Amino acid sequence: FPSHDRFLLFVYLLSYALSSIALLAMAHQLQTGTEENLNFDVFNGLAKKQPAIALLLSIFVFSTAGIPVTAGFAAKFYLFSSTFASYPLLVFVGLLGSAISIAYYFKFIKSAYLVSPTSENTVIENRWVYWLLSLILVAVGVFGAVILQFIAV
Repeated sequence: FPSHDRFLLFVYLLSYALSSIALLAMAHQLQTGTEENLNFDVFNGLAKKQPAIALLLSIFVFSTAGIPVTAGFAAKFYLFSSTFASYPLLVFVGLLGSAISIAYYFKFIKSAYLVSPTSENTVIENRWVYWLLSLILVAVGVFGAVILQFIAV
């Protein structure tokens, strides 16, 4: 891979890691205090009980899934665009995998917004960390081209 492609791969991995870690940390905090195994039930009714946390959850899910206006989308777009000329089949497989993964990722959204609360949601600690991560993920999604130009210079 040329160095530019390696940098785009790094940006993709970093954006995916940040959004995934935020999702897992949020799930862990919501699950704390229960004896059950971690599952989607911890997100049930989150939008009704804690709307701000549900918004943060949505941003993390959208970024992980590669939905526009998030770092995950920008990173996938630039990575796939860069790769398409040399490996179009690889890009097709990547897009297919992304499309399939959306069904899984949106289980978080379904639980938070469409399912009635089944238990009292735990209070999320250190909310500022989640807000900072969401701000970074959206800023990179919106200003990704500007950031890449600035770094490339």
